[in-house]
Amino acid sequence: MADPLRILIADDDAALLQVLTEALQLAGHIPTQAGTVSDLLTALRGAATFDLILTDMFAADYSEISTTLRELRDATGDTPILLITGWAEIENEAPRLAATDILVKPFSLDQLLERIDSLVHRPTASNDV
Repeated sequence: MADPLRILIADDDAALLQVLTEALQLAGHIPTQAGTVSDLLTALRGAATFDLILTDMFAADYSEISTTLRELRDATGDTPILLITGWAEIENEAPRLAATDILVKPFSLDQLLERIDSLVHRPTASNDV
């Protein structure tokens, strides 16, 4: 098994946050929960580092989402940010929103784990031959 990933999960839906946390633990990862945008930003400013950020849109309006994701991008540098949302109409807007990728709800656990794996293990410019 590969090394466990440190994943920061942010969602204002407590039930979904718990389900995602338990699923990622069962998959061998080390999740950290954030139930609010403030909790998310606090976790990022802490001593812990993360391999991936999995965040919901927090039922905010579009401009708030964009601002929050840009704050995340500024705080995390190259750490992949996977945005989960029920808003299918923004599925192709990851670059404009400063997210690495977007996963539209509903999704299966297998889809989530595959997307996480592809984001964390994708080649970078320094890995190109």
